[in-house]
Amino acid sequence: MAAHTPAQSPSHSRAFVSVGLGPYWTDRSGFAETYGSPTVLAGAGGFGLRVVPHLHLYGKVTYMAKKSLDETAQFKQWLMNAGLEYGLPLLDNITLALQGGVAYSVVSEEMNEADGSSSSLRGSGFQGLFAGVGAERPFEGSSCSLFAEIEYNTSRTDVASLVGEYGGLNITLGIRYRFLDDGSPKEDAAPPPSIWKE
Repeated sequence: MAAHTPAQSPSHSRAFVSVGLGPYWTDRSGFAETYGSPTVLAGAGGFGLRVVPHLHLYGKVTYMAKKSLDETAQFKQWLMNAGLEYGLPLLDNITLALQGGVAYSVVSEEMNEADGSSSSLRGSGFQGLFAGVGAERPFEGSSCSLFAEIEYNTSRTDVASLVGEYGGLNITLGIRYRFLDDGSPKEDAAPPPSIWKE
């Protein structure tokens, strides 16, 4: 029987960390008029801790920032997701991931008016829920893999500290590193070369 390689056991990893980049389509009304488009380039870092095979505790932190074309407005948002990820093997080297949980946001926005006045908005709070789907393909013979995921974050309009809707659709493409533990026996280490001459 062929031995498992790290690239064949993504669902059995003890833990993983990931980094990625992609567009975020915000739900906030008027955002496109102020900043030129409804999208923001977002960078993300994530992690997972195994609960049982195929199921991981899942966390992700996303940061996005954008200035208006005339630089009179600047928007920043930290988006934190926490929940579960379930990995469903589809093919020998592709795994489908289903994600879901809660979202928390920290938002700031600065507006400079033509008359010299300025205003700012700062807030944080439990934003709502999120759900997503992703796919992962490991590199052959490596603990690293290429992943892509699409997640949607809902908005709660009743959060007093978050004026407006800050949910939206996030697409992330990146690299994931897995700390593997596939249960396969480890090969015995080769004995060190003898230092004695015969």
